[in-house]
Amino acid sequence: MSQDVSVKLKHNNDGKLIEECEYLGEVMHGKRTIWHPSGVKISETDFIQGVMQGHHTSWYLTGHIALTATVAQGNYHGLFTAYWPNGEMREQGHFDKGERTGVFKSWSDNGELLAEKNYDQ
Repeated sequence: MSQDVSVKLKHNNDGKLIEECEYLGEVMHGKRTIWHPSGVKISETDFIQGVMQGHHTSWYLTGHIALTATVAQGNYHGLFTAYWPNGEMREQGHFDKGERTGVFKSWSDNGELLAEKNYDQ
């Protein structure tokens, strides 16, 4: 495999940038950023050797964060937090290799705790 680091850009038919991704040779390796055609950033994910590894963040078209998560070997692994479009926390808990583990909590869009479930029981 080539060790050349490059950045590849993708544009839509209107010429607007919709994706920027770092590559090591021909494999995604580094940060991948995706934009909506309106220009709003909607996703940013780390990759190592073609596999999601590190951190993932996605945004609503309003610019508010939709979710943040740690990713390992292509799966959610670690803290996962999702938000309502108004910025209030929607759900939070931990994943272990793509499976929910421990206590997950969910809230209404006005911040009221709706549920709490322990996935270890």
